[in-house]
Amino acid sequence: MENFSRYARQTALEGFGIERQRRLRSASVAVVGAGGVGCGALAAIVGAGIGRVRVIDCDKVQLSNLHRQTLYREADLGKPKAACAASALRALNSQAEILPLDMEFCPGDSASENAVQHSDIIIDATDSFASRAKVSSVCEKFGKRLVMAAAQGFQAQTLLFGDGFYLRDALADACSASGESGGGEPQSPPIFAPAAHISGALAAAEAILALAAGFERYEPGKFISFDIAESKFFKINIRPKNAANSS
Repeated sequence: MENFSRYARQTALEGFGIERQRRLRSASVAVVGAGGVGCGALAAIVGAGIGRVRVIDCDKVQLSNLHRQTLYREADLGKPKAACAASALRALNSQAEILPLDMEFCPGDSASENAVQHSDIIIDATDSFASRAKVSSVCEKFGKRLVMAAAQGFQAQTLLFGDGFYLRDALADACSASGESGGGEPQSPPIFAPAAHISGALAAAEAILALAAGFERYEPGKFISFDIAESKFFKINIRPKNAANSS
């Protein structure tokens, strides 16, 4: 017999109900990057009842991670993030299937592409333009919806992709504009821990609502930015009108 009592406060939401909770239970989400943004997103989607979650990260836990990457503990230092995150998430919700993938996400890599192909939606919580371009290219290859999430300083941002609209369409010259390149080590910008959590929570909210509603109100091109220090919220859809029917 089904028991959704742990989700009672969620199913009580107007328009949500048990049927949408069932959709979450049968859904699969892949989160690429288990840093500060990824930790925020992972805890939210697993707590909400997503049935299968893939955690993709090749890094190990470092002391400087702990101020914002709240799935980890001091005892996890030096251990793989994917495995540590999976352990924490299983303790949060034993009903969820958590699949840790301790690897670098790469186009053409079978494990990376299988993770995308067998997920209903992807959350990109990585921290460089080069990594985001890789995730977007694989999502485009398989026609998957993608929620890109980022945090820097006091700002949290999300951008939705899918239905024929991906990173190359939105930011054709973003690499030169941002000063980033595909080579070298990515910089580590300053970050306010709550900004990472908010970015992850925003990304999780987009994924949860989209999955629960069968993508009825999913808006590729929707960009959201929240500046915590200034208490300013900004929203716009950056998808060109002529891209609406490109898929």
